[in-house]
Amino acid sequence: MMKLILSLALIWMLSSTAGALQCQNTQNSSLVDCNKYCAAAAIQSSSGEQQSKLCLSSSVCKPNNQTFSYNIGFSNLTAFVHCCNTNDCNRQNVSYPVVQETNKLQCLTCDDDQSTVCNKIEWCVGVQDRCISGSVMVSNNIKKAFGCASKNLCGDTPELRYLDVYLNFTNGPKCCGTNRCNSAWTVKLSVVPFLLGLILLVAR
Repeated sequence: MMKLILSLALIWMLSSTAGALQCQNTQNSSLVDCNKYCAAAAIQSSSGEQQSKLCLSSSVCKPNNQTFSYNIGFSNLTAFVHCCNTNDCNRQNVSYPVVQETNKLQCLTCDDDQSTVCNKIEWCVGVQDRCISGSVMVSNNIKKAFGCASKNLCGDTPELRYLDVYLNFTNGPKCCGTNRCNSAWTVKLSVVPFLLGLILLVAR
């Protein structure tokens, strides 16, 4: 009986090891175990171009071959991300995103990362089809993040922070799809009808 238990334990350990996906990782400069997807990203940002290798989940990798993009005034990024699920499949570099043309969406952004008021108008480009607002943690400092973003950045930022430090949200991101809808005044004005109705109700 003891031999049977040891044999089953050994088989389980071997099968668990065999099932681990091996992926390239830029931070480790080597192969690492990954229980998600291997990913290769070509990143263009305000700090330059770089290739990145990492692990990502299916929530980011499906659909595959996505372009993620944002511009918050003092920082911008466009990244093409390719995912795969075989050992060492993210070894090769991927192509950088094509140049994005200005689209029709306008969003409010900040002059710099110290701004207390973010009311500068920013024209969005390419896949940036949402206005974004929130707060990010950079070097242990919380900074406001207002600007343009692609829709696929609105839900998966906890994992995408590995692409750029300005995706480390502590609040938000809140996304909307109409011109300048990320204004703080938009929120305040939306409360006005409610307050007026409440006043009229009390006055009766």
